[in-house]
Amino acid sequence: MTVNAAVGNCAQKIRQIAGVYQSGGNLMDAKRSVDLALSELGYLNRTQPELQIINWEQLRLSLQAYLNCCSDIRWLTVIKYARAKAGSRRAGAVNNLKKKVVQS
Repeated sequence: MTVNAAVGNCAQKIRQIAGVYQSGGNLMDAKRSVDLALSELGYLNRTQPELQIINWEQLRLSLQAYLNCCSDIRWLTVIKYARAKAGSRRAGAVNNLKKKVVQS
């Protein structure tokens, strides 16, 4: 499965945020920046839950590659936070899709 450009850009932003936090940045600023990056990705296909589910899962899988047992704990904190948020948003998109199917 190929990762679309929006998901790739979002993953890159999250890695940059993790790098800044690893270099001594503030955790709350990092979390806010991750939330902003995820919001930008979620805004793209907000009316199409099917595409949102795919995008969130692609993001989770692409960030999985950056979870390494030898990585700095500060790096892992941001990556795990972003994966958890993407998983939560994917679950929300699945719920929205179920509602959409039931209504039709």
